[in-house]
Amino acid sequence: MVTVIFMLAPISSCLCYTGNLHTVDLCLNKPSLRDTVHGILSVFHLPTKYVDSLPERSRRPDRKIKWSRSFYDATGVFNPEEEFSTARKKEDLYSWLIKNMGEAEKRLAVSEPIRQDIVNLQAGLIEELGLTKLTWQRGLGTTHLRGCLQGLRSLMMHHQEVKDILKGRAIHFGNETGVSFEGGVVLSTSEVRNQWLKLIVKLPEQDAVLQRIPGMQKAVSNALRDIKITHRKYQSYVLLENYIQHLRRLVTALGDYRGRDAFPKTWPESLSSLELVVESAAGPLMLSPTGQILAPSSCPPWLLVNFITENMDQAEKTINDYHSIRDREKQLYEQCKNELGLEFLEKDDSVMPAMMIQCLERLLKDAYRLSPLLTGARLWVTHYYAVMLDGEVCIPWEWSYG
Repeated sequence: MVTVIFMLAPISSCLCYTGNLHTVDLCLNKPSLRDTVHGILSVFHLPTKYVDSLPERSRRPDRKIKWSRSFYDATGVFNPEEEFSTARKKEDLYSWLIKNMGEAEKRLAVSEPIRQDIVNLQAGLIEELGLTKLTWQRGLGTTHLRGCLQGLRSLMMHHQEVKDILKGRAIHFGNETGVSFEGGVVLSTSEVRNQWLKLIVKLPEQDAVLQRIPGMQKAVSNALRDIKITHRKYQSYVLLENYIQHLRRLVTALGDYRGRDAFPKTWPESLSSLELVVESAAGPLMLSPTGQILAPSSCPPWLLVNFITENMDQAEKTINDYHSIRDREKQLYEQCKNELGLEFLEKDDSVMPAMMIQCLERLLKDAYRLSPLLTGARLWVTHYYAVMLDGEVCIPWEWSYG
């Protein structure tokens, strides 16, 4: 039974009608779609002539609805795709590899020439343009990536002036086109070459803006007793224009605050051991898993000061733990890649070092079974199982044993 509240009003007066609301009970559990539509129209006193003219079919339901759990017992929004994804993550890794590695190997062999093209294009562009590095976002398909690299090469050949502009710079293929606050050139993988060219020819103008970043970061740092201003680990590139606005907003707010209030007496003389990330106005105020304090530029200074006071010790401890965790992760990465015979091993940015360590330790523990299946594979540690079009294999970091 569904309850609907509606207003009875002429169409011409709908914008200004202020009459009473009426409650209508609708029963949608009809044996067919025709009966359901007829019932809705009848309750609202709307014409049913067209529906009446349709032939009646068998009284069997149009389709069966099978709930995986009680709708009324659910404590949150029911999402069938999420349920399916959860079920896939719980699948036994060994059994999943048995079923899917044959297809992965076929796709990998087909895409091998594309990967070789990518290697050659990357090396050639770095040399010809004099780049410091040429990178791309994780998980970008090989065919799409090759197209981006070919597009950049074509742009260089048709516009020779870009060589002098790009010399000594870093280029990254990402989701947006712009200049990162670290000075890298970010080119959107979904935009055409003309959009890239518009950015590149304006790079000399952006350099002047870029030179203001260290001073603004220093101003925020000085306002918070030499706290280290940095960027979030495992985050895609932050564009210069946005970052400038975030810094300016927080610098202004902190200046006003220091003119009125003093820092807590419990604060040490220096907060240089802590790390602060200045983010967009809609970002969270939180302590990241790596120990960084994430602060939206719109955060009231008194709230930020209170948060730092309450989380100072935990932040410092988490930062110290993170460095040791990262060392352990790198060690396990090399060991796992060698013992499983992997051609390639990487992880999504959302997989934190502690998650990766857990995954790698379990892979090594089961290496005697898994290595025959994974030798020569290109493996991504993510949150789901998948065989990509280019043959790369994704497994969830919390995969289960058989």
